[in-house]
Amino acid sequence: MIGDRNRLLISRRALDASRRLRYADRHLAREGSGGLLNAVRAGPARPRPRAPARYLAAHLRLTLQGDEVRHATLPVAVRLDDGAEVASLDLAAAYPVAVAPLGEAERAAAARTLQAAFRRAAPEVLGMALEAIARRARRDLLRMADYYASLDGEMARAVDRTRSPEERTRREAKRRLLPQELEARRAQLRDRLAARLGAELVAATVVETEVDACDIPVRRRTRATTLVLRRRAGDGVLEGPACASCARSALHLHVCDDGLHPLCARCGRAGRLDAARCPACRPRGTRASLALPVEDPTAALRLGR
Repeated sequence: MIGDRNRLLISRRALDASRRLRYADRHLAREGSGGLLNAVRAGPARPRPRAPARYLAAHLRLTLQGDEVRHATLPVAVRLDDGAEVASLDLAAAYPVAVAPLGEAERAAAARTLQAAFRRAAPEVLGMALEAIARRARRDLLRMADYYASLDGEMARAVDRTRSPEERTRREAKRRLLPQELEARRAQLRDRLAARLGAELVAATVVETEVDACDIPVRRRTRATTLVLRRRAGDGVLEGPACASCARSALHLHVCDDGLHPLCARCGRAGRLDAARCPACRPRGTRASLALPVEDPTAALRLGR
């Protein structure tokens, strides 16, 4: 009887592995080359045994500080194994268990992913507030342009009406100071409406759930690598590898030319496939700060001439 139970257990495991293999193959066949946008499969999918995986369900409070303060909440789910940002987890049926605290590698991966999610999503989540700041800036700059254009014309007419050479010289000198005064007013406006974005971690939950995984051999040109496709057992969500640029889980992806690092469709279309621009092939440089472009009608003014 014990032998029958062992055979039954082995057969069930084999059946589960076969189902996971067929599921991965169906997904890979659904999009032609299986979501590989610049590579091809180098062999059949190889299922792994079902194993537990750890995730971090975090909530960030975004703060926009300008002439007024706005707040918003951004939920982010992170796969702690490789730091991929994944679809949110359904915690309705979750129950509390004792879990180990985050290790150093998990902390570093989660911090990188949360920062990337903040930089990508904050301008979208707070887009209405940023657009309101831009509208106020355009309105104030337009009023400033009208005021100084009118003032410059009035001062020019006053110079023409002046008969005394000393008075003419004094008024011309005062008119030539208008560009400096305008620049000072523009600097004051920039300081007053400068938008500063910040984020604070207000809630985080470590989630453990079982995951089915398959190794997918892929090849680009003469090089080969293996990508991992995961499926969460709890909610059936399919997850791809982490994009080397934006850290989001990607099911439709490119691989870079040299290191074969996975890149999502958006980052791959941005031309980050060569070693000089693939973030995983080169050290990360300083990121450019977020800028809010506003049309400045005062830039075309020619004052004091």
